[in-house]
Amino acid sequence: MQKQDAQVASAKREGKPDFELGYMYQNTDRKYRDYYMLTFDVRFPRKKRVDAEIAGAQEKLIASRQTLDAHLAQQLAQVQQLYVEASSDEEQLKEYREGLAPQSDAAYRATLSAYASNKEQFTHVLSYFTDLLNLKFEYARTLLDHETALAHLESLTGATLR
Repeated sequence: MQKQDAQVASAKREGKPDFELGYMYQNTDRKYRDYYMLTFDVRFPRKKRVDAEIAGAQEKLIASRQTLDAHLAQQLAQVQQLYVEASSDEEQLKEYREGLAPQSDAAYRATLSAYASNKEQFTHVLSYFTDLLNLKFEYARTLLDHETALAHLESLTGATLR
């Protein structure tokens, strides 16, 4: 953006007349006179060329602003999406910790104690144990997704979220 602003300002300065003043002195041999020369030049830029340069620079500035706005909108949408993911994962983790994991663990222990007293079959014990392991695996996967979303949020926002 700063580069495009500088190009617009430079193009506007090109529309002003350019003045040059020069002086030259030449020392010759003693038999000839020394030379002195004074020059004055004025350059008037062509209005159509200057206007075209200004318009081109302003178009580039507008394009870079639109690109910046689009990039910011994309990042905002990504931050919103990651926030929704992190908050839903957090709720799911709370369900696992406070409800599903203790309930599954209690069912497994009850089935195991029933098997120990010959009231339950071993396949039921294995089934409840498999369910408990699957639940712990899903908890770990959800925790991984939650931490990944937080890390992405921290990189996008620059804030520490933990």
